Amino acid sequence: MIADTNADAGLYKLDLQLSYEDSVSGTEEEISTSAGIYVGGGTDFDIAYSESSGSDMSFTVANIGSNPAFSVSVVIPQQTGWTVTGIKFNDYRQS
Repeated sequence: MIADTNADAGLYKLDLQLSYEDSVSGTEEEISTSAGIYVGGGTDFDIAYSESSGSDMSFTVANIGSNPAFSVSVVIPQQTGWTVTGIKFNDYRQS
């Protein structure tokens, strides 16, 4: 089974009905039951160049996945000629 990419994540009820011929007795048997199908999803992020001013550059981070994201961590390794500014996770202290 494959869910539509736009389907909301969650647990869906699936009613199943199975009919078969019992090879021992030769009678037709029927089973009715319900199953749960979980439609999951994930977060997927896209990073795009946003704008620049002089030597400053801005980037936009967008969740393009099918599940909501409540937070995101961006790690930018040190690189020659580049300086990262803004709030750094290790510098943030809750009072």
